[in-house]
Amino acid sequence: HILLFNSEFRQIRNEASVRGRIAHIDCVRHRPASIVKDFAGENPLHAAMVHDLYMVQVLVDRAEPSEVSCQFHRTSGGEIDLALAQLSWENGPLVSLSASYLTPVGMPPRGIDRMEVFGEGWAARAEANPRPLEVWGEQAEWPMALEIRTDPEGATGMLAEELRCLCRVARGEQAIPMGATFADAIQVQQWMNRLTAAAGPSH
Repeated sequence: HILLFNSEFRQIRNEASVRGRIAHIDCVRHRPASIVKDFAGENPLHAAMVHDLYMVQVLVDRAEPSEVSCQFHRTSGGEIDLALAQLSWENGPLVSLSASYLTPVGMPPRGIDRMEVFGEGWAARAEANPRPLEVWGEQAEWPMALEIRTDPEGATGMLAEELRCLCRVARGEQAIPMGATFADAIQVQQWMNRLTAAAGPSH
């Protein structure tokens, strides 16, 4: 998954490996409210929260959660515009995730993403979207919402790193990273199925 190659996430993963046991992970992924109309029926659990589930999967070393819960908020028209989920592991972290289609026009056009990780005696926060570059003219702009940049001088960012990793794997120089195998994808899909079932009927 592309976010596994995001610089901030890679650093959080490194910090967790050297600093010790994780107690809590909190992920926020909010997208524009216009998505409810533009992509009717698109559940933020499946379209947005899935990205955070891949990162959580890596941070818990593929361990299966012992308990999950999920709630949906709906618009006046009945469309799901917010998903809240909680996952817990026996003798492991408590994880909370929220994904929505709630950001107004005045916020960054691709919404906002944040991850916080707390351990014993340490904490880390990454705000990966938008990137820390703002431009002001007639209105505020965020020209680099994601860590993806392509230009004639070369590509940089998480997509470029994902492609470099693919080349290393194809050449036999690296094993497939955690979170990027077919089995990993199936596990995350099963987590989403459990969360969807925990939220109750879809209609």
